[in-house]
Amino acid sequence: MRRKFAGIQCLRAVAALLVVFYHLQLFEQKLPGAPVMPSQAIYGMSGVDLFFVISGFIVTTISLGKFGRPGYASRFLRLRFFRIYPTYWVYFFGLLAVYLAAPGMVNKTHGRPDLLLSLLLLPQSGTPLLFVSWTLVFELFFYAVFAVLLRWLRQSQLAYVLGAWAIAVVAGNLALNIEQPVLALVFSPLILEFIMGCAVALFLAELGGKAGLVCLVLGGCGFILGSACLDMFGVPFAWWSRTIVYGPSAAMLVAGVIGIERGGARFSPPLVAIGDASYSLYLSHILVLGAVVQVWLRLSASPAPLNHVALLVVELLAAIVWALISFRCIERPILSALRGPRTVAVAPIDPTFLFAMAGRPALRRS
Repeated sequence: MRRKFAGIQCLRAVAALLVVFYHLQLFEQKLPGAPVMPSQAIYGMSGVDLFFVISGFIVTTISLGKFGRPGYASRFLRLRFFRIYPTYWVYFFGLLAVYLAAPGMVNKTHGRPDLLLSLLLLPQSGTPLLFVSWTLVFELFFYAVFAVLLRWLRQSQLAYVLGAWAIAVVAGNLALNIEQPVLALVFSPLILEFIMGCAVALFLAELGGKAGLVCLVLGGCGFILGSACLDMFGVPFAWWSRTIVYGPSAAMLVAGVIGIERGGARFSPPLVAIGDASYSLYLSHILVLGAVVQVWLRLSASPAPLNHVALLVVELLAAIVWALISFRCIERPILSALRGPRTVAVAPIDPTFLFAMAGRPALRRS
């Protein structure tokens, strides 16, 4: 099995937990009494922006040296589809059963979903059945475009094409009416975050430990101060504002963890484990939080702040525990069956190859 970057897995965990914190706030509002989580929890959705930058970094890193190789583009796309669809379909069909039995229990505030488009993860004007899966539509679009680049480009051309792609996204977003779902996807500012991740893989992956630490601090400050500025000035948490604030910050975080890991840093094993299970956590946490709050309301509907805090703690722990179970019992067996036992790990990366490309010694294997 090829080794993963532990730092990237930790960032996956952070990204997933940020999204969970945002949704914890929404579910807490179902309890009577004033919520204890602040309204600023909305900025937890910046975890999605971090996910997008990580995706750009990973697919570029694992593809270095393989541009134009016969058959690699189709293999890349097949493995990416294996990574997304099967585990997603487990949760989709589970939620579909609930939806068909009791439609009012699923996404009742988001309107009626298009079930076929939700199944295939294609753009739709409304909210998909599993509403967090809108991000997977972006992921699949990016994978499809990147597969085309793998097939037709030389690696030396990649940076120029990515720059042209970024310009096209900005120009199209500003010039066109992008209310139509497909255009809204193709010209979304969020596409720029994937491109930023690609740029990190191309230009910042050889940073040393000290430079990595600087990037890590800058990225963390970008998330914290950026969120504070958005909140202070009342800037809506919209596509452009989140891309401008969190895209570069996430790119710095990715470059930072790669740099400090090259410098010998070690990362928390529990956080790495959550990172491994981050896809399961992302897909399942809404269902887990919803189930927990329904049981909680039957057992204790007290408006006391302590009851709110207890609910939040139980929900968070339940979401994490179920994600770890899901990863081991659902996600990993599916990946093993489809991809073979040597590629079970989430987003495997061989750092020996990456550091050789950068002209630096590889990390010592543990």
